[in-house]
Amino acid sequence: MKKEKKSHFNLWIYVVITICILSSSIAYSALNATLKITGDVTISKAIAPRELSKTAVKEILKNNQITTVYINSSSAPPFDTWYDYDVSVGGDESVKATIYKYNTSSDLYITAINEDDNVDFSVPIIMPDCDTMFKDCTSLLKVSFGSAVDFSQVKWMDSMFYGCSNLTTVSAEGSRYEAPKLNDMYEMFYDCPKLIDISDFMCQLVTSAVDEMDYMFFNCNSIETVDLAEIKVAANLTANFMFCGCSSLRLVYLSKADFSQCTAYTNFFNGIPSGVTIHVLDAANKTWFNNRLSEVGRSGNIIIG
Repeated sequence: MKKEKKSHFNLWIYVVITICILSSSIAYSALNATLKITGDVTISKAIAPRELSKTAVKEILKNNQITTVYINSSSAPPFDTWYDYDVSVGGDESVKATIYKYNTSSDLYITAINEDDNVDFSVPIIMPDCDTMFKDCTSLLKVSFGSAVDFSQVKWMDSMFYGCSNLTTVSAEGSRYEAPKLNDMYEMFYDCPKLIDISDFMCQLVTSAVDEMDYMFFNCNSIETVDLAEIKVAANLTANFMFCGCSSLRLVYLSKADFSQCTAYTNFFNGIPSGVTIHVLDAANKTWFNNRLSEVGRSGNIIIG
């Protein structure tokens, strides 16, 4: 009788252990399934997605005279710094920021935090919709994006740098930023008169159907080169005043964008100089761009490809 009881006891232990193992396996599989990010970036199963809060960033910019913003950039403060701002969605401290001040400058560093609570530039940060993100930041001189920045969920970049009157540079360390949902670039660089260098970032931005580019570079009178080589546009694109006031413009790359079906383009090139070189998609676009130059009494060199 005693032996029989012992046998039943061992059987129950075996059943309980088996159920625990199966439950753990199911939970682990479910965890893996939830850690996939839409797009090309997949986060390690040990690390939850890092989502940047636009609201938190704008609050910092509002209360500080920031001159440079580094987002997951390998550039780091020159000394050990405590990242004391939580700029993550949901306040989970998975994305943090610090301000480093020296002389008259204040640099904002934003970075992902890994599972060991350490700064980790290799962990991707998911960007939010970027509309008005840096709007009217008149102290801002430069914004730099690191290679591990994910734009796959971004739909809007309208007024992103609107009124940044001292902004000169938007740079990037990455080689390709997929933004398949991006459709609105309205007034993106509106009234940035000192803007000079955006090619490192804009030429890596890959879109599929942007439908608003009105006033995108309005009054950017210092910029000479605009490289939008990976930008594709929608058939219902509007682009009124897109390059209006770009009085220093010399070179434009739009070799994948079909502007020939553009529905609105008032004063597209008003105020640009003659002699600008423009790389376009095909013969139809060559005709379209020549017509826009003629409308404002300008000539240029239109190249297919």
